[in-house]
Amino acid sequence: MNKTRLVVTQAVASEFEPALRLVFAHLAPDQQRAQISRTMHDKASLDGVFVAKRAEEIIGATWCHVLPGHTAVVWPPRQAMDEARKMVGWLYDAVCQYMTAKKVRLAQCLVNTDSGPDAEGLRGAGFDYATDLLYMVSSHERFPECPLGCELTYQPYTPADHQRLASLVEQTYQGTLDCPALDGVRSIQDVLMGYQATGEYDPSRWLFIQSQTGDAETGSVGCLLLADHPRDKQWELIYMGLVPEARGRGWGLEATRQAQWQVRQAGRDRLVLAVDATNKYAVRVYAEAGFVTWDRRSVFTKILGK
Repeated sequence: MNKTRLVVTQAVASEFEPALRLVFAHLAPDQQRAQISRTMHDKASLDGVFVAKRAEEIIGATWCHVLPGHTAVVWPPRQAMDEARKMVGWLYDAVCQYMTAKKVRLAQCLVNTDSGPDAEGLRGAGFDYATDLLYMVSSHERFPECPLGCELTYQPYTPADHQRLASLVEQTYQGTLDCPALDGVRSIQDVLMGYQATGEYDPSRWLFIQSQTGDAETGSVGCLLLADHPRDKQWELIYMGLVPEARGRGWGLEATRQAQWQVRQAGRDRLVLAVDATNKYAVRVYAEAGFVTWDRRSVFTKILGK
């Protein structure tokens, strides 16, 4: 048995690539190479790579990507063959200390299922199962071929509308079925910062959903937030929400079809989104608009700074 002392520390430059190969070892070779390349390109995020070493050999690794809005995404620790799983706990300890120092409020980790070794390690590190996310995609064949004629209109957001949007998003969260346990964990300003950091941000892709029956001053009944991912030739529906009094009128489907029309106009191939699997209404609306599920992941979360 190897008695050499185990050390857990932040990775240095020469260790980034071998550490990430271990973190992403579960991916198919092409996916692994693409993910490593994408991560290595974002130099600032490499600060969150942690390794477990014995005699300078990397035998375990994890990655914590701190994002705007006081949130972070954690990749489950991976260890080399025949290494004790207690190393996983030490890596999580190091990552949690790191996130606390970075003032992270909400940490998230996505795994294949809410059971098994990854889920066990997350629970041991203080993460709780939140929900399952469905990852859905609509290809251009399902996009509308002409502008939609409906009751709704769409007004592009500008930075001068920031407080108006913040207030509106908070209203759309009332009675939400998307991860309701996380409602209120972060400030609305942090939430908007997180949305803005998704994909390639352009305020013209953020839209106020307008109706004559909406707010007396602004006409707003909801919002539709979209982002471009040029590398993948696709847009993402980051968030779509309606205020409570605007629900049940079929406007969610109309807004989703408007998003698809926007993507067609931009010349992208796909529109993708993630939705809480328990939000049956939203899943039904997206399916009716031509979305199909291509992946499902269990979400574990940890609230820091309690």
